[in-house]
Amino acid sequence: MRTVIGMSLVALGLFGHADVVAEVATITLATGENLQVTIVDRHDASVTVEHTVLGVIEIPLSGISAIAEPEAEPQRTSEPSNTDAPLQPTAASVSTASSFWTTLFPDFESQFELGGSGSSGNTKTGDVRIGLRTERENARIKFGGTYQQSTSSGTTVRNQANAFMVHDWLFPNSPWFTFVSGNYDYDQFRAWNHRVSGFGGVGYSLAKHETFEVATRIGGGLTREFGGNNELRPEGLVSAALIKWKPSDAQTVSASATLYPDLSEFFEFRFLAGLEWLVTIDQADGLNLKLGIENEYESNTAYSKRHNDLKYYGALVLEF
Repeated sequence: MRTVIGMSLVALGLFGHADVVAEVATITLATGENLQVTIVDRHDASVTVEHTVLGVIEIPLSGISAIAEPEAEPQRTSEPSNTDAPLQPTAASVSTASSFWTTLFPDFESQFELGGSGSSGNTKTGDVRIGLRTERENARIKFGGTYQQSTSSGTTVRNQANAFMVHDWLFPNSPWFTFVSGNYDYDQFRAWNHRVSGFGGVGYSLAKHETFEVATRIGGGLTREFGGNNELRPEGLVSAALIKWKPSDAQTVSASATLYPDLSEFFEFRFLAGLEWLVTIDQADGLNLKLGIENEYESNTAYSKRHNDLKYYGALVLEF
């Protein structure tokens, strides 16, 4: 897929910029890689370059941290140096330059996850989990969704889907921020089948470092369930989240706990808690392993005796 995209970009670059004077430069990407290229054309939001391996590509300026243009061509010695050798393409540079999703969301970092398991014997079981998540760290915008299905002896025992969106507005030089969030949940085996909710409020960054960030939020909103009592009810929101903790370059841990008190029924509430551990398998290809656990508790389950819904999962994650 990346080869096809790269060839398309080369074709576009060759036909679209044939008459432009070239400039030799070293481009440092936002991901840290250095590319020795020939600048073919400059645009308001991007630059078109020619690389010895990648060919002609267009790089958004948001993905570039520096452009160094030497005043004169340095003399080459008889012995080749590391800088003379063309850089090998990495997953980070290819995805920055040629990913369709990166082009669609140029300042976002995304993850696609796929997990599954099964067994065959006295009891046949099968599980599948698919997820997509994208976020813009500097502006604190995050959205995505997951789908999970489980079967036992040919009978579906879990069929769930979730979609979410969170947008934080940060104040300059202040730990305070405001936020809005929205959620959609589908569950075949709940008293309700569909649930939609929206919230807003304020947040506070308790700690924020390069490898560690903790924040808390408080607010309120509305929730409506379909397929059950179909009523619109006001809910509060109180949460604490370990947004990220990087104990090493190859590991990222995140966790959250959120209480949704029912503001129309005293002592009725929902409580959602989760923990995820992301381990890098191949940094060049953006391949990771994700392990997670999540539980939702509902005090009022109406037609069901099950108050807790516990999920644990593992999935391969591709970052792009």
